[in-house]
Amino acid sequence: MSILGFGDYPKKNVDRLSPLWDLYASRSGQALLDISLFVYKEDDSELREHLLDFVFKEQHRLKCLKLYCKFLEGKNYLLNMAPMLETLHIHIVGSNWFKPEPITDAKLASLCEYVAIDTSSFIALKELVIGGDVLVTNQAPRYDSLQDIMYDSNDEVVNTKPSVARKLAIPVSTSGLFSLFQRAPHIRKINFHIQHADILPVSLQRLPLHHLQTLSLRMNTVDTEPIDSLFEHLDILGLESLMLEFYGGSADVGRRWRLKNGAMLKSVTVFALDWDCEILLDSTIDENLQTLLQCMPALKDLYISADWISP
Repeated sequence: MSILGFGDYPKKNVDRLSPLWDLYASRSGQALLDISLFVYKEDDSELREHLLDFVFKEQHRLKCLKLYCKFLEGKNYLLNMAPMLETLHIHIVGSNWFKPEPITDAKLASLCEYVAIDTSSFIALKELVIGGDVLVTNQAPRYDSLQDIMYDSNDEVVNTKPSVARKLAIPVSTSGLFSLFQRAPHIRKINFHIQHADILPVSLQRLPLHHLQTLSLRMNTVDTEPIDSLFEHLDILGLESLMLEFYGGSADVGRRWRLKNGAMLKSVTVFALDWDCEILLDSTIDENLQTLLQCMPALKDLYISADWISP
């Protein structure tokens, strides 16, 4: 069952979608559902709300849910009863970001729209893609089936919802990523946005991730200390593809990178570096890049996007 947005449909066709959806739902009984739903601010509001309400009401039947939604009609939704769910792609953009007038922090906190997800019952989950105003409030103790993750939750919503932030199960941080690794020992591919690049405690035990092949990290830092602390606690000697994006302030630009645990990268054959920071060019830049590349003796493909690459 797929609906890919209906804003440009003639009104008579839009009016037919709701009963057709209900007819399908009634005839399908308790069969598992594979739903792809893409809805936008311009779409008919009543139909959009009707479809979203159905998805979350019948979540116990979901096997696959791919949901992209702009505008939630001032509502919050909870996804927490989907034990058969194998594939979850969900990206939510709340109405707050469509307000033309300036919004104070206090007003934003009251307006925030989001989807909360409690994955503690998602024992069959294999693929998880989360973006935008989606907050994971609880995790399963272990995801034995989970193999593919992309996680980019909207930190702005977390910051303006203190009551939600206290419940956030996967912080957008280095430590949050490590916690996720602990629960998903068979992960093969992960794309994670580290908005708070903290340093992991030395006391943590090394975590074997023998199935991890692709690691993509977008980090709000220009220093390698947070990621080096991550490598210190991971056994990822099967890693083949590494993608790093640095962005944010320039306070640490002049620091030399110290990769004490660069040996974890010796199996990497594909490396992509994206540097989106304002910096002052000096010899440290080239030295840091050389330090990083020397950790990858098996490297075959190199991609670099930055303004500071010297000829």
